[in-house]
Amino acid sequence: MAPRFNSDDCIIKDGDNFPEGALDLLPTGLMLVNKDMRVIYSNKSSIGYSAFQKNDFNEISLSSALKCGTDKEAFACGQRDECERCQIRKLIKSAYEDLTPNNCVEYKFTVSPSGQKQIRWFRVCASKLESKGVTYALLSFEDISVYKIREAGLLERLKLDLATQTLNKYTLAEHINRLGRPDSKESFTICMTDFDDFKKINDFYGHITGDEVLNTFSEISRRIIRSEDILGRYGGEEFVFIFLNTDIKNASKIINRIKKELKLRFSGLLRQPVTFSAGLIYIDCDKCHSFQYTDLIDQLDKLLYRAKEMGKNCLVTSEFIRE
Repeated sequence: MAPRFNSDDCIIKDGDNFPEGALDLLPTGLMLVNKDMRVIYSNKSSIGYSAFQKNDFNEISLSSALKCGTDKEAFACGQRDECERCQIRKLIKSAYEDLTPNNCVEYKFTVSPSGQKQIRWFRVCASKLESKGVTYALLSFEDISVYKIREAGLLERLKLDLATQTLNKYTLAEHINRLGRPDSKESFTICMTDFDDFKKINDFYGHITGDEVLNTFSEISRRIIRSEDILGRYGGEEFVFIFLNTDIKNASKIINRIKKELKLRFSGLLRQPVTFSAGLIYIDCDKCHSFQYTDLIDQLDKLLYRAKEMGKNCLVTSEFIRE
């Protein structure tokens, strides 16, 4: 067993040279870990993220300090198969072997400040320390939760068509491909809409008015559809709806409701009515076990073309896609 870490044989000493209290003032959490994966020193910040008291925190297993187990089931670090995949263990081993000095990882922990459990993200770094022939790993924990939240928000925005606050084409394709996998168990109706004579609106009233029409359509649609339904901008004035676990009859009712409200919103404001055509396909998961995104879009395009041929401002439907 590694020797006990104390103020007589380490670099962290009480007294005038290097008071231990100075480390407690740091906003960054610090843990000193020996080769047995036991925490032999921790500063105030690292303790603050745990339910342990200071007297209990030192000389405990790293797995206990990081709350790897449940409250009812504690285990020593390295006793489970998943321990070999633990990024923190790999980080410590890398520091001991001088493979990558000051190596860092981003890690999500369940922490317990004031006894209340929270999910937080940390940037964890490891450095090798030696004192009188004994080697330790110094772990630092920087709370980056606020940055991860901002990052998640930015990533969420990247999924959107910012002009209409609907999903963009790439994210829309991801949802369709997920539903098209052989293991998907969800039936749904997919609908592609295309505005009628939209170029005339842009040409006569200008692109600002055209954008207002698109934004109004998006606002009405997002308000009417359910939270589990999906709406995205495919391109230009074309939009795609995905109504999960909804047959074509009920999906058509929703689209017609959107058509009616949109037309009323611009009634008397523009010299031509604001209308759109739509193609709808129902995918029954029991009859259609897989499909490709491109094949589905191709069929929707054909339905839209038929709707335009039939005089525009109408819905054309198809029951399901064959494999």
